[in-house]
Amino acid sequence: MTMIKKMNHNDYIAKLRTYSTDSVRYVRDDAKRAAEAADEIGSPNSGYYWDEYHYACMELRKRADGGAR
Repeated sequence: MTMIKKMNHNDYIAKLRTYSTDSVRYVRDDAKRAAEAADEIGSPNSGYYWDEYHYACMELRKRADGGAR
């Protein structure tokens, strides 16, 4: 039985805002590795990890732009 991960997108985005910049970078890098591995094996969870990656990138961009939302 394969477990398919589900994300509450609004909650996840809000949670990332509470992380340190180093933690968001770690999430970004880890999620990218997980997404690439999931794609490679055809996992149904690759979309979850790509969402994590993109939300972390968005958060880092906001911080680099001075927090503009």
